[in-house]
Amino acid sequence: MRARKIYYLALLLLVTAACFKTYASKTYGSQTAELMQIEWLTSFLFDLLRTPAFMIALVAAIGLAALKRPASEILAGFFKVFLGIVIIMAGAITIVNAVVPLNDLFVKVGGFRGVYTWEEPTAAAAMPYLGFEIGTIFGLGFILHLLIIRFTARRTPFKYVFLTGHTMFGMAGMIALVLNNYDIRGWNAVLIGSLMQAFYLTVAPAMVAPFILPITNNQWTLGHNQDFWLTVSGIVAKYLGNPKQDVEQMKFPKGLEFLKIPSILTAIIMLPIFFIFSLLAGPSYVETKLSGGTNWLVWILMQSVMMGAGIEILLLGVRMFIGEIIPAFRGISEKLLPGAMMGLDCPTIYPFAPTAMMFGVVVMLVAVLASTFIQMMLRTPFVVLPNAIYIFFVGASTGIVGNKFGGLRGLIITCVLSGFAYMFVPLLSAQFLGLGKLGMEALGMSADNGVWAIFYGLLLKLILGK
Repeated sequence: MRARKIYYLALLLLVTAACFKTYASKTYGSQTAELMQIEWLTSFLFDLLRTPAFMIALVAAIGLAALKRPASEILAGFFKVFLGIVIIMAGAITIVNAVVPLNDLFVKVGGFRGVYTWEEPTAAAAMPYLGFEIGTIFGLGFILHLLIIRFTARRTPFKYVFLTGHTMFGMAGMIALVLNNYDIRGWNAVLIGSLMQAFYLTVAPAMVAPFILPITNNQWTLGHNQDFWLTVSGIVAKYLGNPKQDVEQMKFPKGLEFLKIPSILTAIIMLPIFFIFSLLAGPSYVETKLSGGTNWLVWILMQSVMMGAGIEILLLGVRMFIGEIIPAFRGISEKLLPGAMMGLDCPTIYPFAPTAMMFGVVVMLVAVLASTFIQMMLRTPFVVLPNAIYIFFVGASTGIVGNKFGGLRGLIITCVLSGFAYMFVPLLSAQFLGLGKLGMEALGMSADNGVWAIFYGLLLKLILGK
């Protein structure tokens, strides 16, 4: 029965391909049609690989099929995971839309311009110049990573499958940029870059695992571009903090118990932040540049509440996604990748410590603003613009790890450390990315990708003698 289903699916794909070929041949001629088919297929496969929701849902379906679940359960599992990730993305987009105006307020209040560090936009901006290299490194690097996991999962710590698509794309972009900076392009860049990508995808989630598994009850680690600094944070919190000061165990007065609800706490914390920076920027600036004419106080209220709503949506998606992916991945690890575990996106740890999550965001904000002020005073080559998206997501993850291993003291120390790292490492990594060669001086990579850019850049410098 299963073989028959696979046969019908293959037949459907062949008929579709034949119809497309016939249409293209009549319209454009046979030679052009063949080129169009290759280009279309390449674009289709690359876009599929870049779609995290589809790819992880497919992983879930494969896992359920490996467990010999009925077709109805496989289909249901596929769509539940797909929907769960889309809900997470919807929550993240809501949060991003709520906090992005803070970037404009930071620039307006600080009166400076600088470099905006964010992996995905920087990699996307490099695609017109290095599209072949980035796309191929992305795909081949992941395949190599899976092959490594297949042979090392049972016997080594390298057992975690990296499943965060946008992070893989950002890392592929960073690697292609570093190679291009050393005049390595084309297939040479693909061969070297795929090895670099596979190494990163294999090592990063294993490196951070000792500090994430205790949070997730040994169910998964993080496969994310925060892995390096979360590892550093875990080590620092362990030695300098006090885990007995767990902020999740803090007693709130009975009348303030509602503050333990993440969405409400988020909205209340963001309200004064938006108010202060809007007041400093000027109500007229807010109403003409940011709110579309809406009264600035009403806009502040809505932005803060929207961010709280984003948290609620995100956590809902996390619960739905995790509930399905864990049993499904068990089938993958039993049948296809024995001994393997998952490396997931950073929001998957947020439900475990929502209070530490928001405490981390607040401390991260203070550290980032202090870093910006220091860079302005030191007259650094460029000022790294405070990135409100990093302030939230990095602050949240670091707060949870810092609190888990060092309590409130560990949370504060690690979030301050991460805040300074995410602002100063891009100053050091810029020389290895060569963004100026492509006219992309206003963009950059964050601290985690920056650390790997420095590592790979120095390695190439040592080998090439440049």
